[in-house]
Amino acid sequence: MCTSKNELNLGNSPIVNAEDLPLVLTVAEVAKLLGVGKSQISELERGSASTTLEKLSLICQHYNVSADYLLGLTDEPEPYKRKKI
Repeated sequence: MCTSKNELNLGNSPIVNAEDLPLVLTVAEVAKLLGVGKSQISELERGSASTTLEKLSLICQHYNVSADYLLGLTDEPEPYKRKKI
């Protein structure tokens, strides 16, 4: 469940406080970014809906943060650098 108006949830787990992100988007802008309706974003915020890995990836790419950071698995927002093969 959402504990703050500034938190975005994935499923039932609040992830990141919007104030920690470099650019705060409106509900309409997040909906457009993810290709969903505003009501679906509201459901995510309340924790009554979940999202896909593809949409999580879009959020990570937009904010240039790692999924681990959004999911609360690390305090380091920088995405991991890919190793060149």
